[in-house]
Amino acid sequence: MKETMSTLARVSSANLIGTVLATAVITLFSFPVISYTSVVLYGLPAAAYLVAGYLLWLFENQRNPRLGFAFAIAFVPIVTVCLLGLLTAKPLYVLMILMPVGCFSLIREVTRRFILK
Repeated sequence: MKETMSTLARVSSANLIGTVLATAVITLFSFPVISYTSVVLYGLPAAAYLVAGYLLWLFENQRNPRLGFAFAIAFVPIVTVCLLGLLTAKPLYVLMILMPVGCFSLIREVTRRFILK
């Protein structure tokens, strides 16, 4: 039996709510701890956490855009609030976390546009 795009796009609201709640709880309890303990490692564990979240969002967004949107709704606000809290204490530390993520995004975009034509 062939699955069409309309059957793949349908996701139950319980599945969406479960995705939002699971992502929010995991992010809420893990990202602040990782970001505060990665001070001695120049922010690399927190940057790796953000890259992993970005890759997970890419996977979910390609599999089902509604699940990707639900993941982003729960992941982005919690990370933003934590980074804003860090920004008030150590502005350069937030830069150390965001620079590898920006470099990863730039490398991904360059390979997508120029190498994988």
